[in-house]
Amino acid sequence: MNHLVSGNVDWVIRPSFFVNATAGWMMYDTTQPENFATAEPIRAYGTSNLTYLPGEIPDSLRQASGWQNFTKSTNLSARQYYARTFLNLNTIWYKQAGGQHTFKFGVRYENIQNEMSTGAQYPTFTYYWNTAYNTSDGRTLRGKYGYWRQRQITTRGEASSDNWSLWAQDSWSIGTS
Repeated sequence: MNHLVSGNVDWVIRPSFFVNATAGWMMYDTTQPENFATAEPIRAYGTSNLTYLPGEIPDSLRQASGWQNFTKSTNLSARQYYARTFLNLNTIWYKQAGGQHTFKFGVRYENIQNEMSTGAQYPTFTYYWNTAYNTSDGRTLRGKYGYWRQRQITTRGEASSDNWSLWAQDSWSIGTS
């Protein structure tokens, strides 16, 4: 869902004094529905266990390398929201005083929001049957049937900011009227 709204108002108060106001709001929300991903952990086989003798492990667990219990991923944009709001107010005043002056004054307010929760909503367990794990410090680890790894990578967070800007400027052309 995306939304964008903006507006602009120009007001000539006098030929020498001008006011401009602009405002806008932009939002997008790319949150995915929950049924987009698997709603429980994934179990996958990094290596086959078909070499084990029947009865050594239950038949319901016997699978070839690459098998997993779901074809869908657990990755989901559970929350992906971004919004930006701004308001500008500018004035221009022309004045003769020792030449032509063009005074500009303004203020801007801006609010930015971002919320996100993306990635694996549930872990993936990968089983490496009849295989040893080599650690980074040179050790070799292995359970009775091999080893398993759990992986779940997510990004979650919220951030927002309120920003203000003020400015003043004088353009002066000396000797002009």
